[in-house]
Amino acid sequence: MELQDIISSSLKQDIKELQKLQQRKEEIKEKCNEHIQLFKIYVKKQDPKGWYEVGRNERVFRAFFGEEFDSFSEMFVYNMDQLEKQLEKDNYHECVSKTCLAVLKKQFETFLYHQPPKDSFEYFTNYGRDVSIYLVFREYTHDDVGFVQNIILYYLDGIKERIDARAHHEKELMIKERDVKQGWEHEKRLLSLKCRNKIR
Repeated sequence: MELQDIISSSLKQDIKELQKLQQRKEEIKEKCNEHIQLFKIYVKKQDPKGWYEVGRNERVFRAFFGEEFDSFSEMFVYNMDQLEKQLEKDNYHECVSKTCLAVLKKQFETFLYHQPPKDSFEYFTNYGRDVSIYLVFREYTHDDVGFVQNIILYYLDGIKERIDARAHHEKELMIKERDVKQGWEHEKRLLSLKCRNKIR
């Protein structure tokens, strides 16, 4: 007699649902990873190096982000790695992932919430005039500050949504795993009783 002939239809259904949830888990992890990779690429593109007048762009970056690009970039890569490691784990911990995200968000706090006043100017000798750091920011990113802020918030909010989705899914998965385990135990007890009755 085949095992599938013995187990009940409700347990079969639970097993199918569990398999779907396990497959969905991998899809959620993949989507989260894709979003993180896009964010990394976007931030890397904001590197002032490679643009003309590197010193000027570095000063503007420091004015908006509160530190030199090199130290910011190193910390960003480290923080992203920590977050990725948490999200890749099979034994997922929502609170640890949210802590990693909070640390990552802290890096962007100056840019998002504590910017220089709108009439901030820096004097650049090669220009021979006062130039708004907002104008310089636009020159080297090709975007306004507000637009870049919105993009960064989009990525950070997207990561949070994916952390929440993963946490919700993990809870569903745990419940279904428990149901299947209990179902198997129940089936074993029934099978054991049937065997005993046959022996008598």
